[in-house]
Amino acid sequence: MPARVATINLLPKSEFDSSFWGKFLKWALTSGRYIIILTEVVVIAAFLSRFKLDSDLADLAERVEGKKKILEALSENERLFRLAQARLGAVAGLTGKQLGSMPILIDLDSSIPDNGGVVIDRVGVSSSEISLGGTSRSEAGLGELLTRLSRNPKWKSVELSDISTDVEKGTFFSINLKQ
Repeated sequence: MPARVATINLLPKSEFDSSFWGKFLKWALTSGRYIIILTEVVVIAAFLSRFKLDSDLADLAERVEGKKKILEALSENERLFRLAQARLGAVAGLTGKQLGSMPILIDLDSSIPDNGGVVIDRVGVSSSEISLGGTSRSEAGLGELLTRLSRNPKWKSVELSDISTDVEKGTFFSINLKQ
């Protein structure tokens, strides 16, 4: 078994070693240097990571600029698409109104006499009134049309608003129907 080695310190202990500043200096020279080294390592790591972060920031700026150019290029297409959507919405609204008037037109078609020579060439539909305009080759055909329209329970009133006769073309008429 090896003998114990004794440490020999020939320097006399001074009062400074036992004072606050002496203890602080001893601590700073032993443990404090590790803290300073660790702090320097963190600072160097932050400095080196700055290069990577700058590179990432530049890449991100390039991507954003590229996407911005794509959006600017597609902005005209988007404007045209939104315009087309607005037009389609308007057409859908008009089509819905027209489909709502379809039963009325079918009902009017059934009221026109087959052999009277009556031709309807103008139909106007509003929310409470329908106006018809056309020609009849005979007065009997026009009379039959008025009779059928006045017997229909859908119409509150049937009004012959205008009538004129032409020898060659027949009788021109305008009828207003109120719902």
